[in-house]
Amino acid sequence: MIRGLLSTLSLTKDRKLQEIIRALWREIHDNNVIEDIAQTAHGFEVGQAVKQTAEGTWVLAQANNDANAGAVGLVCKVKDADTFWIRTGGLLPGEYETGKKYFLSTITAGETFIQANPEVWVTGNYRQVIGTGYDKGLLIEIDERSLISEIGGDSSNTFEDTEDIEFTVDQQNVTARTIGYTGEFYDLNGDVVQFYDEDGNKLIASNGLIKAILPLEGLKITCSSSLSVLPVVDPTNLSSWNQVFDLPNNGTPFNAVSVEGLVVTLAGGKNITLNTALNQRSGIISVIDETGCVIALGASCMFNSTDLESATFDSVVEITEDDVFNGCSKLNDSISFYSLNSIQGDRAFQGCTSLVSPAFQSLTEIIGWSSFQGCTGLVNPSFPELITIGNTVGNSGANTFRACSNLKTPYFPLLEHIGMWCFYDCIGIDDTTIADCFPSLKTAGDIWGSGSFFGCTGLIEPVFETLEFIGAEAFQGCSGLIYLGLPLITSLEGSILQGCASLVEIDIPNVTEIKIGALYNCSSLTTANLDSVLTCLNSAFQGCSSFTTFSLPVATSLAPGCFKNCTSATTFYLPSVTNLGGSVASYQVFQGITGKIIELTVPAAMMTINGGNPDGDIQYLRANNTVTIIQV
Repeated sequence: MIRGLLSTLSLTKDRKLQEIIRALWREIHDNNVIEDIAQTAHGFEVGQAVKQTAEGTWVLAQANNDANAGAVGLVCKVKDADTFWIRTGGLLPGEYETGKKYFLSTITAGETFIQANPEVWVTGNYRQVIGTGYDKGLLIEIDERSLISEIGGDSSNTFEDTEDIEFTVDQQNVTARTIGYTGEFYDLNGDVVQFYDEDGNKLIASNGLIKAILPLEGLKITCSSSLSVLPVVDPTNLSSWNQVFDLPNNGTPFNAVSVEGLVVTLAGGKNITLNTALNQRSGIISVIDETGCVIALGASCMFNSTDLESATFDSVVEITEDDVFNGCSKLNDSISFYSLNSIQGDRAFQGCTSLVSPAFQSLTEIIGWSSFQGCTGLVNPSFPELITIGNTVGNSGANTFRACSNLKTPYFPLLEHIGMWCFYDCIGIDDTTIADCFPSLKTAGDIWGSGSFFGCTGLIEPVFETLEFIGAEAFQGCSGLIYLGLPLITSLEGSILQGCASLVEIDIPNVTEIKIGALYNCSSLTTANLDSVLTCLNSAFQGCSSFTTFSLPVATSLAPGCFKNCTSATTFYLPSVTNLGGSVASYQVFQGITGKIIELTVPAAMMTINGGNPDGDIQYLRANNTVTIIQV
């Protein structure tokens, strides 16, 4: 249904309706939305937290007691006074403070609040995380609610893992939640309670009720078997770390370091550009930025870190340098780049063969070359906000998914443009991929070239219902191609289907120009809609040896070699042609066609255009075949 709607909208070029269909596409692919809930006079507004009673009625949730607490989602759409939608996860658009956790209000039903403007939890209230604010809205991640209760005892007291406690530490009022054993506590924001002295050293905090040694948060580096793989001799030496990361030149230095087993945590740094201190180091399995201290990734910062499995850099907005994760063959789907908007550097994730279905939630453009080239494990990556790969001028964004041989079901709901050789040799892409994964695609490549689907041998009968332009060589090497639908294309670019020997039919109802070698050696081609074609350039149909009837009712100009070696042709309907071969004396348009019985329809003027004689190409055709000429 969506495919049909998109086809209609593309033909009518109704932009507003097309945007509506895009929105519907995204909703259909979102399992976190409960649609069309009917409840008379519900009274809800978008953004309110709701729950369902035992009787099935939807009401506003409030964290003041057990009866009212327990939100399951936020109202995301009010269809009318009696119908609404609920989102239980994912992104709810709106204005929220980036990086802040939102909790269910204890005071106002349906509302949320943040720690920056806190409500006071008291015994009997419930703590429930609703989500985290981002620049585009609220990322809904509703947790299990937790009852606030008071527990006394001494430093040896062991608490249950579901209980929350209140205590005072060094004259600081802190609310904490146990995690199942004495010694570590979490505040109600979900983060480890942290206490440092003025030098950033980790403190032991106690008040007679509890005693806790609390871990640091920051840039966390985990090794597989030995700390000797790190770029510093003594991992506990803070100065050494700041030196290898070239701080403060690359950002605000770290002010604390902790080492626990094979994990090093560096805290206190800010606005850091990650340099090459960690690249090409086997034995480092994860680099996790817990506090957003890294804002930029330097050239080759993790290049060929062959044991790296996980990386989190949620404060990085752009990748502007080359080779940041090139060759990280074990990097897997646990990666997180939530704020990443643009990839401008080349080979960002090239050769990351363990990526299968990574999610790049905020990525809108890929400009750099070979961003995911050779990621042979990729099957269904998600790019919900991606609009363009490369641009329409030049060759930026080339080779983006080249040789991703298992790519099958990428999620590109908003993608409008792809660059040169984007899916080159992606043999897993098939007709279903084209129909389901590219609902908004308009352009591919540019006037200088494309190769967008070069070597995609899984394509058999694809239809590109929204595509308005695709560059040269786009389908070369698509050896399985039998049928191709390009209903909106107006120019068939050079060598676009060259050598597609299995192609039988092409639907191009709006094409007005067929460029050099566009259908060269499409030896099985028998059917093409050529009713709109005005111009054919050199060798446009050369080698189409199965084509029998060429009907070009409005074509005016046919270049040399246009029908060369079309050895099965018996009919040429050219009632509007005024230029054959560029010269009245040339004879190359029909070159290689001999010994046939042929019917040729041309304007009467073409029979005397050559000094009272027929055009040279007509003379050639008559000299080598038995030709019946119909003059119009």
